[in-house]
Amino acid sequence: FPTPKAVIEKMIAPLLKEAYAHHRYLPYSQILEPSAGKGDIADYITKYCERHAAQVFCIEIEPELQMILSGKGYKVIDSDFLCYADHYLFDLIAMNPPFDQGVDHLLKAWEVLHTGDVVCILNAETILNPYTEKRKLLKRIIDQHGRYENIGAAFRYAERPTDVECV
Repeated sequence: FPTPKAVIEKMIAPLLKEAYAHHRYLPYSQILEPSAGKGDIADYITKYCERHAAQVFCIEIEPELQMILSGKGYKVIDSDFLCYADHYLFDLIAMNPPFDQGVDHLLKAWEVLHTGDVVCILNAETILNPYTEKRKLLKRIIDQHGRYENIGAAFRYAERPTDVECV
């Protein structure tokens, strides 16, 4: 599901607020968008990074979308984020994973993050209904190291609409 621009803006707003409080650009040098689709999140983020300072990497399973990402200048480093095992050191991971695999994708992002931030859109039930061990672990990680915000049915009017409540 492509991420609507309004959702991306909401995802990145706290990062921009922090960046503008201290300097002009987002301070990231190694950025990853897993399950990148056509790279809408990466496109938005790179507008706010110092020119040529950030390397943007993508992971995408669909070959056609991999070609689009490569054409935009992003380095496609893998096709399946959950199987990704490389040595890049990311300081920002921004993602809209498949909602039915959100917990696995966010735990994987936490695993491969070197230092910095993870920003992720999830089905709200992933956080609000921690009935599995993985969801409980994810909830503990978020409580200890971050936060979440309920953003409602953010994809209701998207390119591929759904009424799923999101965080």
